[in-house]
Amino acid sequence: MLAIFSTVLGGLMVMPTVFAFGLDPNAGPGLTFVTMPAIFAQLPAGQFFAVAFYLCLVFAALTSNVGMPLSAMGFLIAVAWVAWKKHTVRQL
Repeated sequence: MLAIFSTVLGGLMVMPTVFAFGLDPNAGPGLTFVTMPAIFAQLPAGQFFAVAFYLCLVFAALTSNVGMPLSAMGFLIAVAWVAWKKHTVRQL
């Protein structure tokens, strides 16, 4: 839920700013690493906003990656449980 909130908030921050400064909204990945630094350079207190923006970007990336290993862990737990169950039945 927090990852969705930070993603939506980032989108609500980036796109109006790009339009306000008259820059190309179709820049793709360059929007984050080329266009946004140019915008932050023109803003008053731009360094503060740049740090806040990129910290939010890192936080969104890290929280999005939390769920990735869960499916693999669930599979491994299921396989280990079945193997452990077979092994204990054979021992009895």
